[in-house]
Amino acid sequence: MQHSLSQKLSTVFFFAVVSLVSVALLSPSAVAEIYPSKQPQLLRQAERALERSKPESALRLTAAQRERGTRASFAADLEGLECRAFLKMKDALAAKTACLAAISAEVGIEKWRHLNNLGVAELQLGNYEAAEAAFAQAARFSQGTHIARRNLSLVRQAIATTDAGTQEALAATR
Repeated sequence: MQHSLSQKLSTVFFFAVVSLVSVALLSPSAVAEIYPSKQPQLLRQAERALERSKPESALRLTAAQRERGTRASFAADLEGLECRAFLKMKDALAAKTACLAAISAEVGIEKWRHLNNLGVAELQLGNYEAAEAAFAQAARFSQGTHIARRNLSLVRQAIATTDAGTQEALAATR
């Protein structure tokens, strides 16, 4: 009797382990993605190129996607990718144009990212007040993300420093 009880326990244990392993192998893992999985392949490739600091490759891929045609739901993604690529290339004027297009195309909660990037472009162009306005708007939309608020604080410090320096230079010329 004891032998059959240990066999039954072994069998139950075996099936329990097999069940747990099966559940673990067959259950999907949680994976965070920057963009929806239904995003066009060329945009996913452009995102990876940008992550690898290859903005020229990212722009070639977004241009190819633009030629193929992009659904309206991905227009903001495409423009946002181009904005970030131009920022990496230090082409602030082209970045500003792409950021503005991304802002007007965005209908979701990600608008703050495009506004934040517009602020970076304006800052690179030396337009401190425009950068401050973009960061302030991004901070209102950002829902708990501190990036836009930090950038807003930095640009306000830069404005205050610039104003103080300008006032000192004017006082020195009198």
